[in-house]
Formats: sequence, C-alpha cells, structure tokens
Amino acid sequence: MILRGSVYSEVLEMDTGLTIITPSDFPEPGTPKVAYLLHGLGAANGSWSECSLLPLYAREHNVVFIMPEAGRSYYTDMAYGQRFFTYIADELPALAAKTFRFSDKREDTAVLGGSMGGYGALKCALSRPDRFGLCCAFAPGNLHLRERIEKMKAFGDMDALRHALGWQRTQDYRATYGDDFTVKADDDISELVVGAAEAVHNTRFYQACGSEDPFHKSNIRFRDDVRRLGLDHTYEEWPGGHDWDFFNEALLRGLRFCFGVGLKRPIEVSTIE
Repeated sequence: MILRGSVYSEVLEMDTGLTIITPSDFPEPGTPKVAYLLHGLGAANGSWSECSLLPLYAREHNVVFIMPEAGRSYYTDMAYGQRFFTYIADELPALAAKTFRFSDKREDTAVLGGSMGGYGALKCALSRPDRFGLCCAFAPGNLHLRERIEKMKAFGDMDALRHALGWQRTQDYRATYGDDFTVKADDDISELVVGAAEAVHNTRFYQACGSEDPFHKSNIRFRDDVRRLGLDHTYEEWPGGHDWDFFNEALLRGLRFCFGVGLKRPIEVSTIE
C-alpha cells in the first residue's frame, strides 16, 4: 500500500509532504519495522517510490517505509530556512510511533538514503544512536564537508563561486550554512563519526558507491576512516554512476543487509577492498 499526503510539523510550522509504503498484508499495530528513506538533492519525498523498485521490494519485508520531504536542506537545521534535521531525526519518528503505533525500538528502525539522502542517513544514525540501529548510505556526498567549504571560500567572492557551482547550488549552501558558510561539527560526517564512535558501536552501517561515481574517492576515504574506528560497517561497490540504476541496486542490497533476504532473485556481490 502506498500512501501519499502531508503531515503538519510543529518544528517546520507547516504541512510537509510524506510518502509511506506499508506491507501488503498489514500486520497488527506496533509490529512492523520502520525504515526512513531519504531523498537526494533535487528529488522529493515520492522519488524512491516512483524511480526505484521500492514498491516491489517492500512486498518482501514486514517493514513500513517512511519517506519525508527535505527540499534542498542537506538534512540540516538551516541558517536561513527550516529545521529539517530536527524534524526528520526527532519529530517524525515520535509522530510515527504515536499516530501509527509503529515500532520505535532502535533495533527495528533503519535510516537509508542516496546522495544527499545518504549524507542525511549517516547524520541521523550518528547523531541519534538511541533511535536508529541500522543505517544505509548509498553514494553519500559532503562526507568531508569542512574541507569542501574551505575550498569554496577560496574562490574569494560569490560571483566566482556561482560560476563554479552554479547559482542554485551556491544559494543552497548560503541558505544552509549562512553567508559565512559556518560548518558545525555535527554537519561534517567525517568529524561526527569520530565523536560518535563509542555511542554507535552497536549500530550496523552499510555503505555503497559506484566505481564511476564522482563521490567515489571521498566514499573510499570515509570507508577507511570508519574501519579504523572499528565500527560495524559493510562496504560494497560495483560498476555504476550516480544515478537511479545504481541506487536501485544499492537499495535492494541495503534492504537485504537490514532486514534479510527479501526478493528472491540472486545478485552478484562485487566488493572491492
């Protein structure tokens, strides 16, 4: 069952879009596991249900998929905008547990996402280890955000930066991090994972990236950092770019990682160390 609509958020102070996919044979209240599935930059809350085989995959699992709207916020409490991180990491899980009586146990709760959504999934899992016991990040971007921001500042003026990044992307960064592009420690995933390592020692992480993805180098670097910290982390890569072909396969593998075998078709696992 696919449900599309909106919910009023006290944090955002507005109605905001939401897509939910439930098991075909809906069980007793409180029993299904929950997966928060986060969209990427330029996508929306319905993108995973429309651009991937999620509706098919969902039939194989006793899992409710909740897909919130986050705009172009980078899943951050924005400097000039709204508090999308607080909404998704705190308010929405409480609302789901209260309204729908879904499980709120951390071992039953996963957060997944691709690209910007992969960044958001990692941020949620690392910041709220008491809430999310499972995390899948597919080709996440901005893993070393502070370094990226410093390179952006080196352009010297906004006109040069707009020429390099484009008008909209530059505006996204200004709205999210302010005119001076201030990065907080909990916005930089590479820093956040170090500070949260002890708290997330029993969180299971899955990371995947296509070998032709423009974020491949930063994903490998992050993988190596996480492994040095000794976290429960699985990494896979295979030929692919930053597109729905890759994300669809990554989603299938991520769901198997989180919730078991699921869809019966075999897949070739190609892990490159």
